Amino acid sequence: MAELERAAAGRDARRLRDAVERCDETRQSLELNVTEELALSALTFRLRGLVGAGG
Repeated sequence: MAELERAAAGRDARRLRDAVERCDETRQSLELNVTEELALSALTFRLRGLVGAGG
């Protein structure tokens, strides 16, 4: 949990919530037979747009 708190420090809470929603959408898309590689690539692109690359 502490690692997540450090990663979230200084980031916009609304954007982080949006990122969680994108993760949930990706999880649901996997249930609809979208390939895992495609779903994760799309998720990575969306998350970088929302909260940045991190690091």
